[in-house]
Amino acid sequence: MLTKLKTRLFGPFFSIVIPTRDRPEFIELGLEVLLAQTFQDFEVIVSDNGLTKSCKSVVDKFNDPRIRYIKPPEPLEMSHHWEFACSQARGRYVSVLIDKTFLHTEALSLLYASLKRKKYDLVSWTNETYVPIDEKEGYSEGYYSPQYQASAPYPYSPSEELTRRMECKEDLWAEGNNYVRGKICFGAFSAKLIKKIKRVQGGNLFHSVCPDYTATVSALALAKNALDMGQPLMASFLTSVSNGMNYYQSPSYALNFLQQVDPSGGVLQDLPIRNLYASTHNLIAGDYLRVKRTLGDKLFADNLNIKNLIDRIISDLAVVGFKSDEDLIEQIKHLLEVNPEFDLDELAERIKAERKEKKLTGSQTEEEILAIYQSFYKRFSSPLTMAQYMASHYQEELSHESEETEPLDAPTPENLLTESELQEAEEALSNPAESKSDIALSNSQ
Repeated sequence: MLTKLKTRLFGPFFSIVIPTRDRPEFIELGLEVLLAQTFQDFEVIVSDNGLTKSCKSVVDKFNDPRIRYIKPPEPLEMSHHWEFACSQARGRYVSVLIDKTFLHTEALSLLYASLKRKKYDLVSWTNETYVPIDEKEGYSEGYYSPQYQASAPYPYSPSEELTRRMECKEDLWAEGNNYVRGKICFGAFSAKLIKKIKRVQGGNLFHSVCPDYTATVSALALAKNALDMGQPLMASFLTSVSNGMNYYQSPSYALNFLQQVDPSGGVLQDLPIRNLYASTHNLIAGDYLRVKRTLGDKLFADNLNIKNLIDRIISDLAVVGFKSDEDLIEQIKHLLEVNPEFDLDELAERIKAERKEKKLTGSQTEEEILAIYQSFYKRFSSPLTMAQYMASHYQEELSHESEETEPLDAPTPENLLTESELQEAEEALSNPAESKSDIALSNSQ
């Protein structure tokens, strides 16, 4: 009763925003898990941007006052939809939950315990992967394998993470824990930080093309402090219904996606390597630069390392499903605009050799690619129902306290860094031994 009264008077502590399009089958499971949270002071905003499938009947079935169903007046491009959905949030911390992800039942309790001890502008956590055995039969049973070693929560430097992202030294999928840092869909922003971002960015929290990445660099540039929760707090379905995976692996999908975002073709011209649309890294780097222009050098001093970005682009082109060598060559040619000294034939052979090594034919369907991932998880785990997965994960969290062999226990309300440990870590971040290096590189390099 007290929690409900506080929520009515001051708003909820957490706002969980779920933007969705044509995926009602995922919404039901996500809401079931959210309503099972051990911490109750939260609201859920389901924003239905559907074209062919509505999720309203799914939401109505729960009949819970904490869940609000909203729908934009007309179908929106993704970044505009996220903007619309998050504008409805009333919580002190806001998290975007992708409709194919679900929070562990202890997630909000663990977050609240950390944030009650010390306020942070930005909180981040990792996720785990749940691979359905057969999508056609539903999502209730699948393969799961732990991907991260749990530790106690610890602060990290937003500015150092922003520098790391602009250096482009690693492929996105090789970043480990760093991949999630700063992302509102793998973490939460304080209402104060959101207000600051919107004030600086003319009222917008997100920019096109990829709202998760544009908000990431805005948050890292403007946040005063950040906390890594040190463990996965959610799981994600790995399915063929994925914008990110389809963009990464299908050039035609990537081009169509960008043309829908901007029919004029301006986005293609705005990429760091113009018109090279078949690279996820090039697309995301374009988002970084778009935010940098908005914030200005005073707030966003780091420059993009074009030399490293080109290495990431070549890595992308080696896994994209090109239908012909001519399509591959057409994309490689755009690299010559940046560095005319590139040998076109040599680049093409290098990329084709990598493709052969990875056994990519260019004609594999999303379902066939997903089967490759399924075979990987089958080697490391046994199939579990969703209920078994959630129960085993909960028991795993509770058992960490008694396991003396663990180097660092999983964070619980009774087992967090002390105030002095947090202060010591933050002081170390505030006074680095060495100043940030200048990584500026012009587009001509």
